Amino acid sequence: MPTITEAHSKGSPILLRLSIILSLATAAIGVCATVTDVSAQSRNDPKTMQRLWFEANGQCRGGSGDNPKTHLACEEREAYGKRLGQLGWCYGKEGEFGYQNKWHRCTRNSVR
Repeated sequence: MPTITEAHSKGSPILLRLSIILSLATAAIGVCATVTDVSAQSRNDPKTMQRLWFEANGQCRGGSGDNPKTHLACEEREAYGKRLGQLGWCYGKEGEFGYQNKWHRCTRNSVR
């Protein structure tokens, strides 16, 4: 029986799907570990969370779509953004274009 890597290189559709599922499952486990590894103090510091969000955003947007690390970075970005929202921070305001968005204390016209 071929290994997953061998099957992947030969284009076996079933084993290719299995390979992708295993990669995504591994990435999902990594997200849980990464987000929970951030210290409690850092989780309450908006500047630290913003820095982590920007790092993950760069990896998410700049990564290859078929690389599990890209998916992991996107999941991390979502988790950091959710935490920032819990801390009262929002990214962007109504009527802004994407390039104008930045992190700020939420106001009534903030995108939530």
